[in-house]
Amino acid sequence: MEEINDNLYHKIIQLYQETSSVKETAKKLGTYPIKVRRVLITEGLWNSNTSVQIGSLYERGLSVAEIAKQLFISEKNVQSYLPYSRGQYGGDNRSDEAVRSEVYRERMHVAESSQIKKLNQNTNQYMNPDKEMENNRMDKLDILMERTRQLAEERPIPYAINLHLELDMEDKALGSNEVGILVQYGKMMNNISRDIIVPGDITLHALHYAINRAFGWQNSHLHSFHPCEDDYNKMIKSGKFSDWAKLAGMYFRFPCEDYEDIYWDDDYKAGISVKNWMRKKYTGPYYYGGTREYFCMCQKDVKELYEWQPTLEVRKSFGEWMDECKALAEKTGDKEAKADMIKRIAPITEVTITELADSITFEGGFDELIERLPIYDILLMPGMIQNFDSWDFSNRLILKNSEKEEIYLAPVTSPILNAIRYRYDYGDDWNVKITATACYETKEEYKASGNPIEPMEEHRPVCVDVDALPVCDDVGGIYGYCNMLEVLHGEDLEEKESMKEWARGMGWTGRKTNPPNIL
Repeated sequence: MEEINDNLYHKIIQLYQETSSVKETAKKLGTYPIKVRRVLITEGLWNSNTSVQIGSLYERGLSVAEIAKQLFISEKNVQSYLPYSRGQYGGDNRSDEAVRSEVYRERMHVAESSQIKKLNQNTNQYMNPDKEMENNRMDKLDILMERTRQLAEERPIPYAINLHLELDMEDKALGSNEVGILVQYGKMMNNISRDIIVPGDITLHALHYAINRAFGWQNSHLHSFHPCEDDYNKMIKSGKFSDWAKLAGMYFRFPCEDYEDIYWDDDYKAGISVKNWMRKKYTGPYYYGGTREYFCMCQKDVKELYEWQPTLEVRKSFGEWMDECKALAEKTGDKEAKADMIKRIAPITEVTITELADSITFEGGFDELIERLPIYDILLMPGMIQNFDSWDFSNRLILKNSEKEEIYLAPVTSPILNAIRYRYDYGDDWNVKITATACYETKEEYKASGNPIEPMEEHRPVCVDVDALPVCDDVGGIYGYCNMLEVLHGEDLEEKESMKEWARGMGWTGRKTNPPNIL
């Protein structure tokens, strides 16, 4: 594989902190985007579904050629997603702590390029000149006004909603030692959770910033919202892509890696307080400034996929294929024996989502919720009954009505999910389960509850209850967080001081903040 000199390697890392763009970094340094991407993958600063998939297969011992065949891409493409190994670049072997600290300092002291600017530079990838007028109309759309236009008095937005946010650690299999550390040093009583009251019209996009602030993160990593698995399976009863496609642009984002559009609002500038910057993001009025979450754009992507691949060679999953290869090798005595990767050939309208994802590499998941949605139009409030029969009828009606529009802007969805999962930092693997515990239909009803009125008057969320200290970015997930707490309360003074310095740099103080002061 190609080598890269140490000077360029570190310049790429530094400049990427300024631009937040692979293309811009490559352009300014006069190098190739692929080389920039490989450096960032090596340092854990960038990933995608493709890079994670390739990295996983490579770690299992598959060769570049085998990975290319399995994923149906070229060997050169596989190599472009592999991290550099020691020896391919020079320099001292810096500790994880040094890398994390440098990344954070550069984030705070170097002005980051505006995501809005990058969106404008890249818009023509997805919008041809004939669509410029449509794009401008989308940019100016007030999603709440559009909702009012479609629903009128049928389903008014409530004044405020109480949300319970809880770190989901069920799949982490924490031992008694980790739980003890969280209780003793992390001040956890039952779980790491926050209860916040949000304006009734808050969108998932704005909620993302409130969640970051509530748990101690600083918007430094990728994130996404998803239904819980049971609800998702109920939404896509047949499991077929054709049924999922009807919900693209209503509930689900078409899988893509267009980060410039997904993160259209990420315009942080150095020198600004991260807390104040986030506060502006989760304070209303709320709007959507991207383009790819609109119904018409997602349906356009669906149509193009239908036209590009009307018939599909359905491939076996990687696990299924590996099992068959193993069985074939045992049967024939040939260790290199490979089973056929093709399961069947079928019209794309008959293919399941799982089969489609096994057969074509998509840059994203099919269960990612669009973030322009007001939370009240997707999450069930207390007392609401989950009824997929009435929901199916409502969904069909929405689709029918949207066809009458000259431009389908934002068909209003029906609340159907018992809970929403928020994923943050796919490396550290933080997951927050979001449920609604109270809904105040009117201002008078909210006042009578005795909850803080001033934040609602200012159109912003307020935290009303906290369990446990905040966590922080780049700590290594819940296990890394437990290790941090253990070191901070350990006997090794040098290690303790070093960890304390790093934690302070990540904005972690070790103090339990009064709930109303968090947001």
